[in-house]
Amino acid sequence: MNSTELREHVMERAKKSDLESERIGKEREDFVEAILKEMKGEGIINDFLRTSKFSFADIQMGIDFYVVIIEKNYRVIPISVTGPYGALMEDKQPVVGVNLEIPVEKRKMIVKKELLNIFHIFQKLS
Repeated sequence: MNSTELREHVMERAKKSDLESERIGKEREDFVEAILKEMKGEGIINDFLRTSKFSFADIQMGIDFYVVIIEKNYRVIPISVTGPYGALMEDKQPVVGVNLEIPVEKRKMIVKKELLNIFHIFQKLS
């Protein structure tokens, strides 16, 4: 996709998004970001980067975060955040489904477990 096509794609996506969807998406990403900060503080991950809205990673690949884990190898794991049924979609990278309708503590436990499973799978691949 050249730069003109990418620009048109971004503009089309911006037109289609409604404020409520944007708010819910941001809330899910903020929730995952808080868990990643906690995991970094616990030494489970080394670092992470949240992609910016309408960046190439966001638009083209659907990546919301890059997570860095350094153990035997240096791994950068792309993560996509979506709704509770997003994990059923075929994506190019791991998907973390966040259901905002369940209580915060249970949601936190579920999301953290999903992230740990993803990290474990990526570590096995090294």
